[in-house]
Amino acid sequence: MIVNTLTGLDRVPRAFAKSARLFRLGRIQELYLVSLPSTGPHFITGLKFSIVYSVIGVIAGEFILSSRGIGYRIAFAYNNFDTRAMYALMLLLIGR
Repeated sequence: MIVNTLTGLDRVPRAFAKSARLFRLGRIQELYLVSLPSTGPHFITGLKFSIVYSVIGVIAGEFILSSRGIGYRIAFAYNNFDTRAMYALMLLLIGR
C-alpha cells in the first residue's frame, strides 16, 4: 500500500503542480488539495491488495500453524487427498 501511494505521489501530472504554483498554494495545501487526490487510484489499488494479501496470510497461517479447528481439518484433508472434504470445509470457511 505504501509503495502504491508513493508511486501515485511520484506520478502527479506536472500540470497539476504548475496549477498549484499558479494559485500560490503552500506545500501543505498542495499536498492536501492536489497531490493526495491525484494519488487516489494508486492508493485504492494498494488498499485492495493489502486487504486481499492479509486475508490470504491469515488463512495460510491457520493452515500451517493450527493444531485443531477448520484450518487444521482443511490441511489434514489436503494431506490425505480427501478433496471433497477439503473443498467442503473451504466453502464453509468462505461462507462464514
